[in-house]
Amino acid sequence: MKIKFPVNGEVGEVHADPFKCLNVTFEAIKREKDTPVNVQPVEELLTLKLVPGDSGIGSKMTDDIREEVIIYLQKNKDIFAWAPQDMKHIDLSIITHHLNIESSARPVKQKKRHFQT
Repeated sequence: MKIKFPVNGEVGEVHADPFKCLNVTFEAIKREKDTPVNVQPVEELLTLKLVPGDSGIGSKMTDDIREEVIIYLQKNKDIFAWAPQDMKHIDLSIITHHLNIESSARPVKQKKRHFQT
Protein backbone atom coordinates (compact mmCIF):
# COMPACT_ATOMS: atom_id res chain seq x y z
CA MET A 1 0.00 0.00 0.00
CA LYS A 2 1.35 3.41 -0.94
CA ILE A 3 -0.05 6.81 0.03
CA LYS A 4 1.01 9.92 -1.86
CA PHE A 5 0.57 13.45 -0.54
CA PRO A 6 1.84 16.92 -1.46
CA VAL A 7 4.71 18.29 0.66
CA ASN A 8 6.50 21.58 -0.07
CA GLY A 9 5.84 21.42 -3.82
CA GLU A 10 6.89 17.77 -4.04
CA VAL A 11 5.11 14.45 -3.63
CA GLY A 12 5.70 12.54 -0.41
CA GLU A 13 5.09 8.80 -0.21
CA VAL A 14 4.36 6.41 2.63
CA HIS A 15 4.72 2.67 2.05
CA ALA A 16 2.90 0.20 4.30
CA ASP A 17 1.89 -3.44 4.46
CA PRO A 18 -1.86 -3.68 3.62
CA PHE A 19 -2.41 -6.51 6.11
CA LYS A 20 -0.92 -4.46 8.95
CA CYS A 21 -3.18 -1.57 7.97
CA LEU A 22 -6.23 -3.85 8.12
CA ASN A 23 -5.19 -5.16 11.53
CA VAL A 24 -4.75 -1.63 12.86
CA THR A 25 -8.15 -0.64 11.44
CA PHE A 26 -9.89 -3.65 12.98
CA GLU A 27 -8.23 -3.01 16.35
CA ALA A 28 -9.37 0.62 16.26
CA ILE A 29 -12.94 -0.43 15.45
CA LYS A 30 -12.86 -3.02 18.23
CA ARG A 31 -11.52 -0.46 20.74
CA GLU A 32 -14.16 2.03 19.63
CA LYS A 33 -16.93 -0.46 20.37
CA ASP A 34 -15.46 -1.28 23.78
CA THR A 35 -15.07 2.31 24.95
CA PRO A 36 -18.03 3.82 26.80
CA VAL A 37 -20.04 6.46 24.97
CA ASN A 38 -20.67 8.56 28.08
CA VAL A 39 -18.23 11.41 28.47
CA GLN A 40 -17.04 12.16 31.97
CA PRO A 41 -16.01 15.65 33.11
CA VAL A 42 -12.30 16.32 33.51
CA GLU A 43 -12.81 17.68 37.00
CA GLU A 44 -15.55 17.84 39.59
CA LEU A 45 -17.99 20.71 39.15
CA LEU A 46 -19.26 22.90 41.95
CA THR A 47 -22.94 23.68 41.50
CA LEU A 48 -24.18 27.24 41.81
CA LYS A 49 -27.75 28.45 42.21
CA LEU A 50 -27.60 31.58 40.06
CA VAL A 51 -30.75 31.04 38.01
CA PRO A 52 -33.44 28.34 37.99
CA GLY A 53 -31.55 25.15 37.20
CA ASP A 54 -28.00 24.25 38.04
CA SER A 55 -24.88 26.01 36.84
CA GLY A 56 -21.41 24.67 37.47
CA ILE A 57 -17.85 25.90 37.72
CA GLY A 58 -14.62 23.93 37.94
CA SER A 59 -13.36 22.83 41.33
CA LYS A 60 -9.63 23.07 40.56
CA MET A 61 -9.49 26.86 40.85
CA THR A 62 -7.85 28.60 43.75
CA ASP A 63 -10.21 30.03 46.36
CA ASP A 64 -9.49 33.62 45.27
CA ILE A 65 -10.25 32.95 41.61
CA ARG A 66 -13.33 30.89 42.47
CA GLU A 67 -14.73 33.78 44.55
CA GLU A 68 -14.03 36.24 41.72
CA VAL A 69 -15.78 33.98 39.19
CA ILE A 70 -18.81 33.51 41.45
CA ILE A 71 -19.10 37.26 42.12
CA TYR A 72 -18.75 38.00 38.39
CA LEU A 73 -21.42 35.45 37.46
CA GLN A 74 -23.81 36.72 40.15
CA LYS A 75 -23.32 40.32 39.06
CA ASN A 76 -23.84 39.52 35.35
CA LYS A 77 -26.34 36.65 35.51
CA ASP A 78 -28.90 38.62 33.46
CA ILE A 79 -26.41 38.91 30.55
CA PHE A 80 -25.82 35.20 29.96
CA ALA A 81 -28.22 33.14 27.84
CA TRP A 82 -28.83 30.12 30.03
CA ALA A 83 -31.25 28.53 27.54
CA PRO A 84 -32.25 29.15 23.89
CA GLN A 85 -35.58 30.55 25.10
CA ASP A 86 -33.66 33.37 26.81
CA MET A 87 -32.43 34.68 23.43
CA LYS A 88 -35.78 35.99 22.16
CA HIS A 89 -34.45 39.44 21.35
CA ILE A 90 -31.75 38.10 18.96
CA ASP A 91 -32.66 38.07 15.27
CA LEU A 92 -32.51 34.56 13.78
CA SER A 93 -30.65 35.85 10.72
CA ILE A 94 -27.65 36.53 12.97
CA ILE A 95 -27.45 33.06 14.51
CA THR A 96 -28.60 30.92 11.55
CA HIS A 97 -26.09 29.47 9.09
CA HIS A 98 -26.93 29.47 5.38
CA LEU A 99 -24.84 28.10 2.54
CA ASN A 100 -24.33 30.59 -0.26
CA ILE A 101 -25.53 28.22 -3.00
CA GLU A 102 -27.71 29.09 -5.95
CA SER A 103 -30.97 27.12 -5.64
CA SER A 104 -31.03 26.23 -9.36
CA ALA A 105 -27.43 24.92 -9.38
CA ARG A 106 -26.90 21.19 -9.86
CA PRO A 107 -24.09 19.26 -8.18
CA VAL A 108 -21.13 18.55 -10.45
CA LYS A 109 -18.69 15.70 -9.92
CA GLN A 110 -15.16 17.02 -10.07
CA LYS A 111 -12.49 15.25 -12.09
CA LYS A 112 -10.05 13.08 -10.19
CA ARG A 113 -6.71 14.81 -9.66
CA HIS A 114 -3.52 12.85 -10.22
CA PHE A 115 -0.38 13.82 -8.34
CA GLN A 116 2.85 13.66 -10.26
CA THR A 117 5.20 10.83 -9.31
